[in-house]
Amino acid sequence: MGRMSKMTWLLGHWTGREGDGQTEAIWSLEDEKCLVGLGRTRVNGQTVHQERMRIEQAESGWMYHFIPEGRPEMRFQAVTIEDGLMVFENLGGGFPHRLQYQRTDTTLTALIEDATGERQMSWIWQRTQTD
Repeated sequence: MGRMSKMTWLLGHWTGREGDGQTEAIWSLEDEKCLVGLGRTRVNGQTVHQERMRIEQAESGWMYHFIPEGRPEMRFQAVTIEDGLMVFENLGGGFPHRLQYQRTDTTLTALIEDATGERQMSWIWQRTQTD
């Protein structure tokens, strides 16, 4: 299902706002089979939430590993990988059951939801230019 070249649009530093805080997602290429990410929320310059992410190729296809700070890792199987869109699912675990990344121009949107789509959370980031 797809090749790494279909996922490189996710790479970079993305920032957005959530309430009083700033959210960011930083994605980089570890090697030809793995993307690594760091997500965090800062309020008044202090990190109040942090998580690590990995997208890597496994025998069963592309897997998304979500590692929230202080909580167990969650794994999701890729169901869609195309230019500008990735969707991963784990219908057997707890919330979330599905997560999605979608990019349009300089905007990246992340959506997590339950299996029915009734319970959702989303984040919107803009690409940040870094030197």
